[in-house]
Amino acid sequence: MAKVPGVLLGVAMLCAAPLSAQDAPWVNQWYWGAQGGAVRFKTPDPSASWETGYTFGAHWFITGSRMGLYMSYDHILYDSALSVISDPTSGTGVRSVQFDNGRYIQADLIAMPLKGAMQLMIGAGFTIHNISDASVQGTFATPEDQAYSQALVKDAATRAFFNIMGGLQFLLGPRAAVYVSYEFISSTENFLLSAEQHTFGGGIRYSFGGRKEEVTTSR
Repeated sequence: MAKVPGVLLGVAMLCAAPLSAQDAPWVNQWYWGAQGGAVRFKTPDPSASWETGYTFGAHWFITGSRMGLYMSYDHILYDSALSVISDPTSGTGVRSVQFDNGRYIQADLIAMPLKGAMQLMIGAGFTIHNISDASVQGTFATPEDQAYSQALVKDAATRAFFNIMGGLQFLLGPRAAVYVSYEFISSTENFLLSAEQHTFGGGIRYSFGGRKEEVTTSR
């Protein structure tokens, strides 16, 4: 009878090994990946409604045991969106602004409370949003007025925002994963977009190595 606890201990160790192996692939890793998606946005143009832009980019994801640091760059395609700015050089007090391209630079701290082949991701951080080719429209009395109006546009084209995100990641093996996500980006005043943004996306990432090197000693 004394052998029974030893047998049970051996069985427990055999069962624990696969769980440990399952947890190990995504812990303490350097992931590089690519992503794409769509963003819903709105401009202060009185005639504008909610519009859709498209995003694509690359990211870097450093994982710990239950947390990760996510950093990314995304290019945004707006397809001739129209906005407005306040401008004292205009007879109406406002001017139209057209843009086609933008970019996100983002950093988030992400919690991953579940372990296994499917992982829940919940995070928050900051997004720098730049509309890169915004151009003032209309006619101007002097070149100086046009330069002044374009300077107002440039000032309204970049802001930093708070964001929150959630998603699911699915492991494809010891190093690869795919994920889907939703992100909410807050609104701010004096920006070319007038409301919060809603981004829906997904991507793939691959780990090229561990964040920590294993240390072994020999006697």
